[in-house]
Amino acid sequence: TRVIANGIDGAGLRARAARSRQGGTQDAGGGGAPVLVAAGRLTRQKGFDLLLQALPAVVAQRPDLRVLIAGEGPERRALAGQAERLRLQERVRFLGARDDLEALFAAADGFVLPSRSEGSPYVLLEAMALGLPVVATEVGGVPAMLDGGANGLLVRAEDPPALAAAILSLVQFPQAAKRRAELARQAIAGPLSASRMADATADFYADVLQ
Repeated sequence: TRVIANGIDGAGLRARAARSRQGGTQDAGGGGAPVLVAAGRLTRQKGFDLLLQALPAVVAQRPDLRVLIAGEGPERRALAGQAERLRLQERVRFLGARDDLEALFAAADGFVLPSRSEGSPYVLLEAMALGLPVVATEVGGVPAMLDGGANGLLVRAEDPPALAAAILSLVQFPQAAKRRAELARQAIAGPLSASRMADATADFYADVLQ
């Protein structure tokens, strides 16, 4: 068995983000308040309900926090109801399906991946490529993608208090978050690049076909 890590064209993604940045800036708003983005299909697997459970503890210390959730799915109504019960209507926006995630990422201060299970999610690669500080759960290939936590904050899955603590750390210590994000961006240019993935795939086929 040979494992070939997913890769992404970071330079191309950054170019698209620069061209479409205005739309993301409008969604993020202004005023210097921290803005976090979460994105994916609105299903139980993706753990957006866990993110909402974590947010009251974060908002208690950072009432100016805003969270943008991009995506559609069968849990949309339940998640909106949960946000209302937790009195997060003014803090959380459900943006629906978006084809300009790179613009949202470029305008945000952090990315949260609260999933219960994952493989090697491209949405995480996109956030890393754009230099966005990351909080993610320790599921699937995510720990390897974040180099065991060197390139982003890792928390246990299905643990809203731990998720809240990590989000607060990202918001309260932005310089440390930016240093981890820069390491993640460098990984996209190296072992997690699209060209590296293509070369590894070609090498595999060459070995097999010999």
